[in-house]
Amino acid sequence: MPICTNAPAPFDNPNADVVLRTSDHVNFRTFKLILSLASPFFSSMFSLPQSNAGEGGQGALGQVKEQGLPVVPLTENSEVITKMLTFCYPIGNPVLTTLEESEELWGLGIKYDIGGLVSWVGVKLAEEKFLEQDPARTYILACRYKAEDLARTAARRITTGVVRSPGD
Repeated sequence: MPICTNAPAPFDNPNADVVLRTSDHVNFRTFKLILSLASPFFSSMFSLPQSNAGEGGQGALGQVKEQGLPVVPLTENSEVITKMLTFCYPIGNPVLTTLEESEELWGLGIKYDIGGLVSWVGVKLAEEKFLEQDPARTYILACRYKAEDLARTAARRITTGVVRSPGD
């Protein structure tokens, strides 16, 4: 079994009641309540009966425990989970600098049904810095995630401005 590291504060809370474990083996000690309020997906998950796995063992549902807390294995890496949790916690919003990380976070918001995150990323993508990076790709993302206003904004940018090819 790979060695796991702990996420930095505030995602290392000793009073947490659940651990999110990322694909790169980082443990995020967090709270079911915060996740449940942000996401119907997590709310449903946590409403299911919990197994009684022993330390480091697996319960009837295959649930691993870490220091007595249930572990939820995630397919995403710690970087994107940090951004997701930063949005969910009352500590401010994450900083988005590239289309790639915005796309990853938008997809994560949809996957885990975090409506506020999906809306927020859509608004951020309408900012000049993203439209300037690659309006065609922004348009494609908007179409993929059915963000009509963003698609119109990106389409206007494509038709009225000079579209740079990636890497220019």
